[in-house]
Amino acid sequence: MPLSVSGPFGNEWNFIDPETFSYEYSEWNDEFYAILYDDDDWDEDWEDEEMEEPLWYSFIVNEEMEAWAVVSLWDESMQEFWLWTPEDHVCLLIPDWKSDNMEDGIWGWFVEDTDEGNGCPYVEENGWYYADYTYDEDSETMDPISIVGPYGNDWMFVTPEDFSYLYPEWYYDFLSYWEEGQSVDDWEDG
Repeated sequence: MPLSVSGPFGNEWNFIDPETFSYEYSEWNDEFYAILYDDDDWDEDWEDEEMEEPLWYSFIVNEEMEAWAVVSLWDESMQEFWLWTPEDHVCLLIPDWKSDNMEDGIWGWFVEDTDEGNGCPYVEENGWYYADYTYDEDSETMDPISIVGPYGNDWMFVTPEDFSYLYPEWYYDFLSYWEEGQSVDDWEDG
């Protein structure tokens, strides 16, 4: 993640992660979410079931294909992850755990079709039943690095913060899908 950028008056603006920003600048954080969701009562809306936020999500990007998608986790048991594309393809990803101890990580994901959105055509059309996964084995958080997609190519994980900075057009597309209700938060019921 970049450290800083020069502001409009030649001064330096430092980048910080969203959690730190919400803690240190709670009033500005509230303003940001009010603008983002076009709703002054956004914080109350998050308590509504339909505005539920995933426990974790990350973007995946393949620059050669000029494409992106989202991998998300909604369930604390960590038994189901979801892959969503801008074409509203929704795939269920079942972790292939390395052992019974989840802290050992996963080898990859078993990929399944769903009835959500436009389903997961990659299973039938491309025989994509398994997605290899790489992560930073040296970090305590085991940060994700890549996933092998349905065409055998690598898709790189990109944090939401970096995605918004590096791919602003795609990020705005993502936000428009989210606001239209075509988001992964509807997948839980499926």
